[in-house]
Amino acid sequence: MTLKEYKRKRNFEKTSEPKGVDGAHIPGWQFVVQKHAARRLHYDFRLEIDGVLKSWAVPKGPSIDPAVKSLAVHVEDHPLDYATFEGVIPKDQYGCGSVMVWDHGTWAADGDAAKTYKDGKLTFHLSGEKLKGSWTLVRMGGPAGDSGKNWLLIKRADELAKEGDNYGILKRLDKSVLTDRSLQQIEVDADQVSTTGTRPSNGKSQSSSQKTRSSQATRKSQKKKTASNRKRNESKLIASARPDAVARITKARQRPQPKVLKPQLASLAKNVPAGDSWLHEIKFDGYRMLAFIESGNIRLITRNGNDWTNKFPAICAAVEALRLNEAILDGEIVAFDENGGSDFQRLQNSIKRHNDT
Repeated sequence: MTLKEYKRKRNFEKTSEPKGVDGAHIPGWQFVVQKHAARRLHYDFRLEIDGVLKSWAVPKGPSIDPAVKSLAVHVEDHPLDYATFEGVIPKDQYGCGSVMVWDHGTWAADGDAAKTYKDGKLTFHLSGEKLKGSWTLVRMGGPAGDSGKNWLLIKRADELAKEGDNYGILKRLDKSVLTDRSLQQIEVDADQVSTTGTRPSNGKSQSSSQKTRSSQATRKSQKKKTASNRKRNESKLIASARPDAVARITKARQRPQPKVLKPQLASLAKNVPAGDSWLHEIKFDGYRMLAFIESGNIRLITRNGNDWTNKFPAICAAVEALRLNEAILDGEIVAFDENGGSDFQRLQNSIKRHNDT
């Protein structure tokens, strides 16, 4: 929960890595995997826990083959904004080399993440652009555990696992999820930023003043490009820390949240509308409900404006787990019978028993 060791190892006047702030936080449980060409090529696997990125260096990288147990060496905590760091760490700095954001997304722990992390066994679900499904991180014991530093990263057997793949996913998907660049391209781009001059196309050498102007123009252009990429990457990362439907929203404009909304209601029709301009969904037999989230506080409001927050504590807890600061969610509260159909009487009975689970 502290970045003291992270900051001790770095000179932020020389490296472009983020300084970070102890306890800083943005909504969402994010994870990131960074491909890192340091002294030895490896992958850094990071999970957001308690306001920092808990980090493991994975020498061979993650594998989606359940038979493969990848060594993961626990290293110092990293700041949350490190999740968007992509570039080159200078040669005289700790961890020098090219860094790529190989994958990122959200993760969900089985149980209390902070507790299971301390206990030495994390089981979780990844929703990344490359890594998905159920995984385990387990701390090794005995001499092989190296005083708690050595863990194993293992893909659990599910429909998203691929037996016999070994480390094939690393070769098939070897570009940055943020900029679609390879490690070599990231290194070349960094060299272009630091260049002190350029050679004209006719092969003639430039004067000192021409080199200076060319260098300044190159750095200025690259600086704008870098700033634009960083802004886009951060927006993309924050969006990925939300549910998928929210992440797909583009060109949204900020404005004050309305205090009251009148949701549209379904109406009976004799025929189903034809054409590709219509979407169809099942009409469940339950209560239409709006979840208002303001500064993290949750209110459940019926379509008639009644406050039913106290009637559904489990649903409030589920909404709270989304870790959204400002949002309005529209949905239907239903109870299902043994055959998977909505049962309005069962829903009413559960409300009377004060049991919304």
